[in-house]
Amino acid sequence: MNQNSQIYTKQKNEGLYLIDWIAWHQAISVGSIHIVSNDCTDHSDLLLDAISEEVPNIHHTNVTDEALNGRSVGQRTTFKLNELVLNNRDSFAVTMDVDEYICFRDPKITDISSLNCAEDKCYFLPWLNCLPEDIFNNSGEPPYQRSTKAITKKNNAFPYLNGYSGKQLRYNHEGVTLENFHHFSVNGEEIKQGEASGIYLKHCVTNTLDEFMQRGERGEAATFASQGQDIAVRERNAYKYAIDLFLMYISQETTPNILSNKAISDKAAKVKADLLSNPKIRAVQNKIDAYYKRKFARIKKSYIPSIFRELNIQHIDDLKTRELEKFNKQFFSSKSKKPHDFYVLMSLANLFEKNHDKARQYATEGLMIYPSFKLLLMAQSSILQNPYYAVP
Repeated sequence: MNQNSQIYTKQKNEGLYLIDWIAWHQAISVGSIHIVSNDCTDHSDLLLDAISEEVPNIHHTNVTDEALNGRSVGQRTTFKLNELVLNNRDSFAVTMDVDEYICFRDPKITDISSLNCAEDKCYFLPWLNCLPEDIFNNSGEPPYQRSTKAITKKNNAFPYLNGYSGKQLRYNHEGVTLENFHHFSVNGEEIKQGEASGIYLKHCVTNTLDEFMQRGERGEAATFASQGQDIAVRERNAYKYAIDLFLMYISQETTPNILSNKAISDKAAKVKADLLSNPKIRAVQNKIDAYYKRKFARIKKSYIPSIFRELNIQHIDDLKTRELEKFNKQFFSSKSKKPHDFYVLMSLANLFEKNHDKARQYATEGLMIYPSFKLLLMAQSSILQNPYYAVP
């Protein structure tokens, strides 16, 4: 890929991961990174301002103060990203999130510029998470379709999944626009399926339950409602509930770490250290670190972290109704409102113990309070059994 490559991304409150994400993609020689921010409260927009002022090819646009003019917050951001795509032709382009990392199937490749990509083709970049060391030793069908150890976004046994299964890379010539944050269009025609490539995306580098909670976007229902978003629709389409992510990982008998190419990791660590040696960048990063230290202190007192710590839940089969009921009596007063996750956990635990009547009872009680798609699924199905187990 002799031509320049460019990443287009959006972020809100991703300060916990931003500098690592930037360092990784600089380490693999991505040409330019365009980041659009909106409504940040964790100082991540200030960090991007500092980095963009000090580091060439890191470009930050903050759209917080731009009027919506009838658009949703997401539409406003996508419009800005598309504007950037239109103004930066003649380069390979990819849209991706700040929890997605470009990686190479060939471990000998550590530089994106060494790939041979055609300018007239669109390439598919699948998501792969929590990869074991032998993941690419399989032959025949791609491992992201048949391996029980690779967690992917395309797992038909998981009932709450997002319908997408990856992103795209293509040369940004005249006529190319963003169809959405996953697909490109060329001259108005959406490219729905790209060709195979030597690139895939690792997803969501997190290490603790607190980080899962932080990434879960919980407690923001009022914000979404004020933006005109239907909470039930958002839940049905979103893949960012901490309890789902955490239980999915432990049900696969993996840890929420991803294996990295050591050569790239070492280089990225040096890039990160160099960034933090700049006093302006370091000062803002210190603000971000303090923000999340306070936030995690509050999260640790909440229901899900408490229940997993005190009951030492390491696998999804550890969700025993008797232990959960005992814990819940200690955690909640008899008259207190139970959180959404209470009904999810109790429904799942009874479902796994094949007590379908009790599972439906908890799911139905939860539905009387929350417009929950996952509770609706469990309430309707007495044979769903374990929805988190993958299938070959």
